[in-house]
Amino acid sequence: MTSLNRFSHPLTFNILELHDRLTTRGFTILFCWIPSQVGISGNELADNLARSATNSLNFSVPVNDVKKYVKSILHSKWQAQWDLKNTNFNQSNV
Repeated sequence: MTSLNRFSHPLTFNILELHDRLTTRGFTILFCWIPSQVGISGNELADNLARSATNSLNFSVPVNDVKKYVKSILHSKWQAQWDLKNTNFNQSNV
């Protein structure tokens, strides 16, 4: 589970979001790490399939989605600065 907290792979967000949705609906989900050296039948095949699946994913994000996201972040930061300045201005006039 600690490797999921690194947010280094785009699928991490999807996994955590799905985990949250399922647990709020009453499902219990257990993440387990299984070392590859334990001799589980088919483990090497599963490792190879997982590796090939993550290498073949193409996560292209539309430019408009990126623009909207950046614009919303910038607006939030601007609003926070504006609110802080107005709060400081109003306190100095009292």
